[in-house]
Amino acid sequence: MSEVLEPRLRDRVIALPGRGGEMAAYEMGPADRPIDLVFSHANGFNARTYRSLLAPLADRWRVLMIDMRGHGRSRLPTETEGRTSWSDLADDLMAALAAEDLTNVILSGHSMGGCASLIAAA
Repeated sequence: MSEVLEPRLRDRVIALPGRGGEMAAYEMGPADRPIDLVFSHANGFNARTYRSLLAPLADRWRVLMIDMRGHGRSRLPTETEGRTSWSDLADDLMAALAAEDLTNVILSGHSMGGCASLIAAA
């Protein structure tokens, strides 16, 4: 597929001090502008799943797609026993925003990622 229809992803690794590891991410869109949108995926998926869905935004926006804890290439410890909320994922998202000094971005997501984005925004 042509890069015009599906832009090339740039690999990223975001160190999350105090969160136990690193978050994998991908970005696409103009590298010379600030991040416009941070996208978080659904449970059982990873950031690359949404590449073609988000590609149309990349002609004007810089998009960061993150691999949440326990998914994709992220290297953050995962505790599934006793899990009762998505708050730890929202905390990871906020830590990634802080680590990358991202402010005034749009948070977006699908299912689990949408919940984590809403919690983080609140």
